[in-house]
Amino acid sequence: MKDILIAIVALLFTGFIQSCAPGNAENKVKDATDKVAEVMVEEKTLDTSGPSIPDLYKGMADSPDNKLGGLSVGEQAPNIVATTSDGKPFNLSEEVKSGPIAVVFYRGFWCGLCTKHLDALQGELAELSEQGLRVYAITPETDTYIAKTKEKSIIEIPFIHDQAHKIMDDYKVTYKVTDDYSDKVGNSADVGLAESQGGEDAYLPVPATYMIGKDGKIFYAHYDHNYGNRATASDMIAALKTI
Repeated sequence: MKDILIAIVALLFTGFIQSCAPGNAENKVKDATDKVAEVMVEEKTLDTSGPSIPDLYKGMADSPDNKLGGLSVGEQAPNIVATTSDGKPFNLSEEVKSGPIAVVFYRGFWCGLCTKHLDALQGELAELSEQGLRVYAITPETDTYIAKTKEKSIIEIPFIHDQAHKIMDDYKVTYKVTDDYSDKVGNSADVGLAESQGGEDAYLPVPATYMIGKDGKIFYAHYDHNYGNRATASDMIAALKTI
């Protein structure tokens, strides 16, 4: 603001010069006007409020329960001991001995992008299996609501209910959901988000994908807070070529 005032004073001064020296007035007035314009542009740039908050962050509560940041390639994958929605036992440390495993985190049956993502992976499942990869979908929703995801399309990928979001926490993809966002999903899905997860509070995962090799280490990681960006089958096939 101080610079603007100085520039305005300069402009007034050039007006005085104009009255005294007609021959040079036009150029001096132009210079002073340009100076004011430059300062105004600078002030406008400094006054910018920055980019808007992505939708994901609008639904994220400020909570100590949030476990975010993801895991990196080369890290030892936390073990997963669970039961699939089909009632089969799953132990990651044992399963990887037979070949690489991909764990895909998805948000719930109400998430159209999640369903499309799983459909796309299902469409390439034969190719992924041929490459020796087995894919598991991890979700906070209970088996009852996993069944709703399966109803929407024919998905042969095994599902695992992450009870009390322990797996999500271990893989650093957990965030607590705001009440407003939970209500928004509940109104759309005809069931409360917390209820669909079998708990009192609602939590969601960043829809990350991790691929784990026989050594138990992560050799591919896709972690993006923009939930529209997902790991594709092509990404996974390319990653398999690196091991």
